[in-house]
Amino acid sequence: MVPVSVSVAGPEGRAYRYRFEVARSRTLTPGLVAATVVNSISGALYDAGPSTTHYEATYHLDGGSRTLRRGDALVAGGPLAGAGDDVAQTLSAVLLNRFQPTKLDSVSVQVSIEEGIEETALTGIRLSPSMVAPGELVEVELTLRPSGRTVETRRVTLRVPKETSAGELTVRVCDGAETDRWERDRAPERYEPQSFDHFLKLLGEKRRSDRLYVQLFRPVQGATVRGGEISQAPASVLDVMGSSPKAGEAATTKGATLEEIEVPMGRPARGSESTTVTVLPYRAR
Repeated sequence: MVPVSVSVAGPEGRAYRYRFEVARSRTLTPGLVAATVVNSISGALYDAGPSTTHYEATYHLDGGSRTLRRGDALVAGGPLAGAGDDVAQTLSAVLLNRFQPTKLDSVSVQVSIEEGIEETALTGIRLSPSMVAPGELVEVELTLRPSGRTVETRRVTLRVPKETSAGELTVRVCDGAETDRWERDRAPERYEPQSFDHFLKLLGEKRRSDRLYVQLFRPVQGATVRGGEISQAPASVLDVMGSSPKAGEAATTKGATLEEIEVPMGRPARGSESTTVTVLPYRAR
């Protein structure tokens, strides 16, 4: 049997904690664990309507030698949607992985639910300054519109790497789902797992819906090697790799992400904005 604990925190200070044991099976365990999560939420907050749900799941594997953590936030007409599905999909991927047999030791899930739908929309970004030299800072101002509230602003600082050549860089600010799609299209080979540990790392790196991601992007080729990325590879290296790269081992990318900053929103966020910053070969005056 696999021990499972689920804690549920709801409106008006309601808090519940449940403990279960579910059958150990590569095929059945994912659905059984997901059912404990859904039933716990249903039992604790049976009367909840439209809700904003935050959840964090921790999976202990292989006698404590490995730990996987995943979490997200979502809005829905009721609190039952989402968390159970993610738990089932994650466990199915782990227990049926193609690399090696793995043992699930235990699962812990924390769920926090707020009544009402709380979202934030990204409506614009602005840079200061718009021209910089390598190694200098760029301030990115985010304009945000939370549900039912006045417009807010956040500021994030990016540093242009010292080795960056003159030209234009793109500053992208996107929600988690859009950033994941962009990165998979930009560097698909980076998301091809090379080992079980690399597979777990990719699962744990899934970007969240309650964050915005600020990226500094260079529209020239980079390279991936065995799942790792060289963001500013020399042209000679790219030429060699581009001639006959082995699938899953080495490949070129559609541009390079030089820096990424995660900005917590406290609620699900959506939107995508981009602009450019000019890198000069000298310090702007």
